[in-house]
Parts: sequence; structure tokens; C-alpha cells
Amino acid sequence: MLFHGGALIFPFLLTIGFYIIFHGHLTPGGGFQGGVILAAAFFLPLLARPGARLHHSILSVIEAFAGASFILIGLAALGEGQAFLQPMLNQDTLGALISAGTLPLLYIAVGLKVGAELASLLSNLAQTESEQ
Repeated sequence: MLFHGGALIFPFLLTIGFYIIFHGHLTPGGGFQGGVILAAAFFLPLLARPGARLHHSILSVIEAFAGASFILIGLAALGEGQAFLQPMLNQDTLGALISAGTLPLLYIAVGLKVGAELASLLSNLAQTESEQ
């Protein structure tokens, strides 16, 4: 029963997590909050099936890509002669999804980084618990 419930809730948690990440510059929320929800979505199958494991190599790639993206966005601002992480790009339409410049890109990078790191951490905790 728990396995089927987890499979049913998984896509909703992914949708909510990405929604919070993508709309963090317009509403309360952002990368960290959305990343925690994404990690919870991937931890749910581990709770439903204690023997299940996550692929840490995939999580490591996502985490590295997200961290590098965050740094590259900041360096791009420096390359434009602005301060590190200074918002760039389209900033003219208040309230529009792309009105915040690079802030949504930063939220996506933070959300993926937090989600991958927490999912890996929770997977390690679940694996350690099942080995004892």
C-alpha cells in the first residue's frame, strides 16, 4: 500500500518542487524550499521500499552541474562588468516570469543542488539504517 501511495505522490511532489523553484522570485519560496521538496520526492520510494537505493553517481552529476552553474552565472555578471551575481538579462516587465533576470536561473541551480545533496544524504541514512 505504501509503495503504491508513494508512486502516486511522487509526480505531485516533483511538480510542486519545480513550481516553487521556478516561481521563487514572484512568490515566497525559491531554490532551497523547492530543493527540499524534490529531495522528499526521491526519499519517498526509499521509505516505501527500504531495500531500494538511489544512484549516487547521477545525484553527484546533478549536484556538480548545479554548483558549477551557480558559479558560472556569477562569473558571467563579472564578465559584464557588474558585481558577482548581479542580476542580468531581461528585467523590464514587473511580475513576468522572466522579469527577474538571472535570479530564476540561480534558483534553479540552488534547487537542483539542494535536492541532489539532500536526496543523497537521506539515501545514505536509509542505507545505513537498513544495514544495521
